[in-house]
Amino acid sequence: QYMTNSGRGDGRSSDQHDLEYLRATFEINGLDYDEMWGKIKYAVRTVMREFLELKNDQSDHSAQRNYQPFVTIPKILGFDFMIDSFQNPWLLEINRFPGLEPRSNLDSDVKHSVIYDAWVAAAKRIDAPIVFGPGFCPPSGTKTFSLE
Repeated sequence: QYMTNSGRGDGRSSDQHDLEYLRATFEINGLDYDEMWGKIKYAVRTVMREFLELKNDQSDHSAQRNYQPFVTIPKILGFDFMIDSFQNPWLLEINRFPGLEPRSNLDSDVKHSVIYDAWVAAAKRIDAPIVFGPGFCPPSGTKTFSLE
C-alpha cells in the first residue's frame, strides 16, 4: 500500500519517493500507473488468500500450525515489489516484520500513515471506535491507500 524503500543502509541507497511521485513519473512517461497498481493489488490479494486457505486446510496440520499465528493476528506486512521495464511488478519478498522506524521526513510521513491505517483497520475489525491521540494521526494532506 505504500512505497517506502527505506534504504539499504550501505551508502548506495537511492532517493526515496512516495506513490504520488511514482504515479507522476508513470504519467510523464506515458505509462499506465493504474494497470501496474492493479497487478500489485492482485498479487497481494492472491498471497493473502493463499495464506487464509492454508490456515483453514485441515489436511496438513504441520503447515497449519506453522502459519496460523501469521494469519490470525492483525499485523503490518511489507510486500516488496520490483517493477520491470515493461511496467510489470514482481513480488520479491514479504516482510513479516517491516522496519517502521522513520529515516527521513518523507519516510516518517509514509510510515506514520501505514501505522495509522493499520490501527483504523484493526479497530474496524473488532468494531471499536476509531480514536487517536493528536500525535498519532498522519500529517494533514497525507494520502492513504487501500487494496479494496
